Amino acid sequence: MILAGLVLVGIIVMAVIALGGKGKKDEGTADPQNQTAKAPPAKTAPKSRSRGRAGKKPDRPAPRLDAAQLAQARAYLKEGKALYNDAIRSWKSGAGAIDHEALQECKAVLEKGRSIFDEVTEWDEEATMEDWEAPGYVQDYLSLWQKLTKVFAKAHKISRSK
Repeated sequence: MILAGLVLVGIIVMAVIALGGKGKKDEGTADPQNQTAKAPPAKTAPKSRSRGRAGKKPDRPAPRLDAAQLAQARAYLKEGKALYNDAIRSWKSGAGAIDHEALQECKAVLEKGRSIFDEVTEWDEEATMEDWEAPGYVQDYLSLWQKLTKVFAKAHKISRSK
């Protein structure tokens, strides 16, 4: 019982030390002359959300896609999802049969989107085998490619069933 109490006190002390007295400040008593207006953040290029992958220095640089290619891939993903959802909706609404033509069209659209990333996926495959470091933007590209591939795989699986 005493040991449990000591442990509890130790945890509380460690929490107070970790916080370092960074409690709420009374904003009503702050000196208005000392308050600085926060400047709006400067417009910069979009940063990668991924950290990348550590490894050896690559033999060749990772390919880059421009904004138009990424926008086109996102448009293909949006169109592919819409076609897939329409095919599933018509099937579940009581039509009884799967609309194979709609699923084939969905797969064709998604394959166009996936083909945008061919150079990136080939580079990433080589980078993985050679243990190269990969920049974060490659991981962002592959994330979008995986979304396209996931919808493509679902459409392919359903279109095979007869």
